[in-house]
Amino acid sequence: MLIDKLLTFILLSSIISISSIKIQLKNLSLIRNNAKSKISFKEKNLTNFKKVDVIETGPIGCQEFTKQTFFAHRGGNINLFQENTQEIFLDSATKNLSIEMDIMQLATGEIVTFHDLDTFKKTGISHELKKTPWPEIRNLRLLQNMDEKLYLTKPKIPLLKDVLNTICLINNRINIWFDIKYYFNPNYIIRLLDDLENSPCACDSYQKFVFEIFKDTNTIKNVWKLMENRRCKLISAMSVYTFQNDLGIEKLKDEIKNYIEYADIIDFPISTVKKYPELLKFTYENGVCNSVYKENEEDIDNKLLDEIAKYPHVDMVIYDFIQ
Repeated sequence: MLIDKLLTFILLSSIISISSIKIQLKNLSLIRNNAKSKISFKEKNLTNFKKVDVIETGPIGCQEFTKQTFFAHRGGNINLFQENTQEIFLDSATKNLSIEMDIMQLATGEIVTFHDLDTFKKTGISHELKKTPWPEIRNLRLLQNMDEKLYLTKPKIPLLKDVLNTICLINNRINIWFDIKYYFNPNYIIRLLDDLENSPCACDSYQKFVFEIFKDTNTIKNVWKLMENRRCKLISAMSVYTFQNDLGIEKLKDEIKNYIEYADIIDFPISTVKKYPELLKFTYENGVCNSVYKENEEDIDNKLLDEIAKYPHVDMVIYDFIQ
């Protein structure tokens, strides 16, 4: 009798497991079919971008973008999903959005998508990421109650390669803005390029990968060298920050002149654009793209987008995609 009950239990468990797998596969199939239809539509409507020959070294320039591109800040809809997680990237990819994400390199070389230098604020456990190996990070889960929001899940900190394998399977021409956090070494970019090239990402001239570093021209020159003979190319961005507004227009122009020699994109806070709108024309006339981003969490994105619409020569916008 006991053996019969045990066999029945095992049989029922197997049936439930198989049913669960079938449901998951069906859901994945629906996502992929939905994504394929979007990709097919996009391929037929490539007016968003024009195909250009990507040079091996040096700035690529503004010719890469022929229409305003909007990047979803920290991955997408932060009202529904935690920032920089697989869940938020998956949601944005199925909506055919361009994505901005924060990346950090661990002590063992892996790249993860995470904003802070230390994990304490978001996990309750302290690890300085650049000094921590992947085995100590892989099972950490984000706090469910975060930034005055209560999320449904407690996701893990994802590896960039896993994120790319997910979102590029759904849309292999998704545009991605990589915000490189806190420090840089050549292995960082080598690993980033490896992760891109080992993913389903198309890496063709219709797909844009931007990397952003603050005020570090040597890094950009190193990246040019590292991109030689690589299939995937990175477009360089350098940021202007709010505190630089106090420099005045002429000193800001001098700062930006140093950026222009190395960067394809100058990323402005909205306060700088409001104070010195002539900077957009200045950079544009020097063959560099302009991006605008919000500065404060309390900024309302509809208001931000209305403000940006007033200014010419804005090629990209980084904004919180909230629905």
